[in-house]
Amino acid sequence: MQLKRTVQALRRLAISPQLLDDAAEPGRQAEAPKLLAVAAVARELQGKALDRLWVCSQWDDALAQLQPVLQSAGIAQVAIPASLPLAQRRALAERWRQDARASVLLCSDAAAQGLDLQVPRCGLLNLELAWGEAVLEERLSRVADEDSRGLPLIQLQAQSGFEAALLQLQDTREAMPACSLDGDAGLQLLQGEALADYLSALAALLDLVA
Repeated sequence: MQLKRTVQALRRLAISPQLLDDAAEPGRQAEAPKLLAVAAVARELQGKALDRLWVCSQWDDALAQLQPVLQSAGIAQVAIPASLPLAQRRALAERWRQDARASVLLCSDAAAQGLDLQVPRCGLLNLELAWGEAVLEERLSRVADEDSRGLPLIQLQAQSGFEAALLQLQDTREAMPACSLDGDAGLQLLQGEALADYLSALAALLDLVA
């Protein structure tokens, strides 16, 4: 579990250093290039390639750090915390679907459970690089239906460090081994061959980081 916490800290660091600092001061988001990149992408694509944009992350606090960045850029958004009851989350999702003035949705995987996020000309932006493909497929299924064509899918990635190494490892493997890094609580206690596969992939990843 300590190893998992360390790996998760590296993943969160790629989004913003403030995610590892409980005493971080508000307004320091300018030190996180990835958060600034979300605002740049939203400005570039809105009204051109898409009308709506869902910014998704595994972590609600990462999306909370993004809110003031978008506000400073004059980009209106709807934020749906996972802590809200389902009825309130559905009401906020409907507001996002209907209100053209707030076209950016900030919603984590947990907050998206039970929501209808399918809307025409909507893009999906992944704030972090997922460990495995399953979470990406689930996100896409929430925002796209069988008739969707040309759905903009944007993957933000830190240019160096842990995320760059993870992408390099993913390119060399047919599939990443199952683990709980993408938030699947049912995979927290790996045993036997599953644990060996995960540790082997993690060792290869840390070699690339080094």
